[in-house]
Amino acid sequence: MQHRARTLKRVAESARSPSHNVRRLASEGIRPPAVGPHPRHPRPGLGAGLDIRGPLRSDPSEYVRKSVANNLDDIAGDHPGAVLATALRRLEKSPTPETGWTAKHGLRTLVKKGDRQAPALLGASGGEHVEVSRLPVTRAVAVGETVVLDLVDTDERSHRVTADHVVHHVRRNGRGAPRSSS
Repeated sequence: MQHRARTLKRVAESARSPSHNVRRLASEGIRPPAVGPHPRHPRPGLGAGLDIRGPLRSDPSEYVRKSVANNLDDIAGDHPGAVLATALRRLEKSPTPETGWTAKHGLRTLVKKGDRQAPALLGASGGEHVEVSRLPVTRAVAVGETVVLDLVDTDERSHRVTADHVVHHVRRNGRGAPRSSS
């Protein structure tokens, strides 16, 4: 914290390293604390941190991209607007499959929270025209069973839709634990 500018400069240099381990360290080194800001270690400033992660958005290493995406997802909790704007900028600047993957994983919590901009940024459209016509689950589903949901698009135009669902897994203590996926 006493040498912030010098530290961020070094981290930015590390983001351009030929080693995927050093590039990942650049992302992990400025990742916000998982449990919130600590009085002695406050969250890093968004501007510099998001800039440093920028070149890593389409890194050839999934190991690095996963760190960048997790980093964005962490920041989205406190600054959803900044993360959405960053994802949009990166997708426009670098429309590669790698950048798309990083954006999708970096926005996953916003998608699960029902943010309307996040799925739209990822290419989903027309969700307001989708209805669940059949939901056959009326009892507990055993491991190995298949559940089929019927989704109907009531609009005449074609859409790319993201469907998010939650499955409650029963733990050993008998309590249900929700797990969602898209």
